[in-house]
Amino acid sequence: MSEITRVSSTQIQLPSLPENVLPAINEFTKSLGIPRNVLASDEDIEYAWRDLPRELRDIPNINSHGELLANVCCGKCRTF
Repeated sequence: MSEITRVSSTQIQLPSLPENVLPAINEFTKSLGIPRNVLASDEDIEYAWRDLPRELRDIPNINSHGELLANVCCGKCRTF
């Protein structure tokens, strides 16, 4: 079983959205022959990337509830 890595900081800093991401998405949809507008717009992608740290901080801290989650998930496996 893999160990849970503890996160000691609530400050998440992502790099800027790489310059080649949006053109790559455009090329990808073009190569598949699908309209680009079936995916999020460039502006929406940039907005989501910029706000991702805030969204990640809103995820409950598994470090403080890890044991409880393990008991809930694995409680039926226990034989004592």
